[in-house]
Amino acid sequence: MASQKIIDYYDQNSESLGQRYELSSFEEIHKSILHFLSPPPKRILDIGAGSGRDAAWFSNYGYQVTAIDPSIKLIEFAKHAHREKIDWKIDRLPKLHTVRKNIFDIVFVSAVFMHLNKKEIEQSLQIIHNLLSNEGLLIVSIKSEKLKDTFLFFDVDITHFTNCCLSLGLKILFQTSESDVYGRQNVTWHRLVFQK
Repeated sequence: MASQKIIDYYDQNSESLGQRYELSSFEEIHKSILHFLSPPPKRILDIGAGSGRDAAWFSNYGYQVTAIDPSIKLIEFAKHAHREKIDWKIDRLPKLHTVRKNIFDIVFVSAVFMHLNKKEIEQSLQIIHNLLSNEGLLIVSIKSEKLKDTFLFFDVDITHFTNCCLSLGLKILFQTSESDVYGRQNVTWHRLVFQK
């Protein structure tokens, strides 16, 4: 799971990070997966909701939104920045204790899996699989950043990630790699969509 050191980093930098996340729109960041979002009503779980930008977009689109983040301070920022009807919860992968009994039509996970090691990713995907409705979608964005040393990120093996999803019976609908919207040359984003 995301270590306490990582959560502390997000708590301590919640204001500056939250403001940065809000600089770009949901449509700009996630344009390659927009056509997979079927019309509401749908139940969506936003894991790693951060500033609340994406959760707010989903709510305005007409989805019933549950948004999760382990950073108390980021959730406070999100609640202040976005007044939409969103069910905010403090939780983290791979536990997700607060939603274990729920079922969702879409599970949306952006910029989270790079905080988990391989074992935690495998555990998380099993739990997410159990949360998905029949034909439900798992929509994922994984950040790959070329850094020598950092306590924040793991280098996610996209092939291993995909194989874990396939082994659970998920079908891959879409996969692409994109440059960073903010122009960071050392950052690549991997977008994937799976269906149960």
